Amino acid sequence: EIMAYLQPKGVLVMARATQLCTCMRGSHKKEMTTLTEALRGELPLERIGNLRNMTS
Repeated sequence: EIMAYLQPKGVLVMARATQLCTCMRGSHKKEMTTLTEALRGELPLERIGNLRNMTS
């Protein structure tokens, strides 16, 4: 497991995806995306906010 190997104090993973079912039906709109976040360990709230702003 990567967490055991790197031993970080905290990790934030963000994944943005376009839903394939809407694209295949032809109803795809540019702004239709899904954002998923997972936070493990400790991260300062200020740092989390900065990371979220980078992906906007």
